[in-house]
Amino acid sequence: MLKSVRKLLHRQRLHTKLKSISVTHHAIAMDEAKRIGILFDATSGDDRQEIENFAELLRSHDKKVLVLGFIDSNHTHDIHNYLVFTKKNLNWYLEPSGDQVNRFLEEPLDILINAYGKECLPLEYISALSPAKCRVGVYHQDKTCSYDLMINMNREADLGFFLNQIAHFLNLIRPHAYQ
Repeated sequence: MLKSVRKLLHRQRLHTKLKSISVTHHAIAMDEAKRIGILFDATSGDDRQEIENFAELLRSHDKKVLVLGFIDSNHTHDIHNYLVFTKKNLNWYLEPSGDQVNRFLEEPLDILINAYGKECLPLEYISALSPAKCRVGVYHQDKTCSYDLMINMNREADLGFFLNQIAHFLNLIRPHAYQ
C-alpha cells in the first residue's frame, strides 16, 4: 500500500514539474547525433558490462557518450567508467538528486537512450526531465512523458538485443527527408 502511494505521489509531482518545463523533442538520426546519454539499471554486473561495450562502440563512431547508472541499493560498486547514483540519492517520492544526477541532466544531449526494460521510477524521472532532443526507451503505454520514441518488445529481452534494436531504429530515422 505504501509503495503504491509513493508511486502515485511520484507521478503527480513529476507531472507538475513537467508543466513548468518547455523542451522541444524531435527525432534525430544516429549519424547526426554528437552527444548521446545512456540511462540504465546498474545493479547487475552483466548489464554494466553490456552498457560499457555499447558506450565504447558509440565512442568509436566519434560520439560523446555520458552514462548514468542507478544501483538499486545503498552501496555503490567499484565503478569508474560512468556516473552512478543509488537509493541514498532518492527522496521519499523516489526523485533522484545529487551531483551525478545534476551533471547528467545539465548535459545537452542529442539522444537519450533509456536502456532498461522494467519500470524504474528514478530513471524515468530523469528521462522525463531531460532536455535531450530525442529520448528512446522500451514501450510502456503510460510512460509517454519519459520517451519520444518507444520500441515495443518483450520487457524481459536481453539488454544487448535491445541496444541493437535502438541502434537499428535510430539509423533508420531520416528527419530531413520530408522537408
